[in-house]
Amino acid sequence: MKPAWKWPVIFVAVRRVRGDLLLGALCRQATTRSKQHATEAIQKHNEHIEVCNRVIESADSGRPIPAGLQEDWRPEMERLRNELAEQVSANARVSAELAQKTQMVTSLSSRVD
Repeated sequence: MKPAWKWPVIFVAVRRVRGDLLLGALCRQATTRSKQHATEAIQKHNEHIEVCNRVIESADSGRPIPAGLQEDWRPEMERLRNELAEQVSANARVSAELAQKTQMVTSLSSRVD
């Protein structure tokens, strides 16, 4: 049997070892949790980037459109494209008429002189 004065020293040593083991277990658990949290955050970020890439590739817009409104803007866009094409052709026609009238006025003014 060991002397009585060594028991407190042994108990302190056992407490230290148990404390170190407990601290190590807690650190491992915290590390595992933080790795899991980081993995989830990375996965969420990657999903967001994928959605952004799909939007860019489809050349729609930089903002997600609610499901009900996705096709509502397309007819309006087509109407505006047609209207623009009509205006451009009308502008070209009027410019050609103006050039013809300018030429006519120039030729008439040369006759007057």
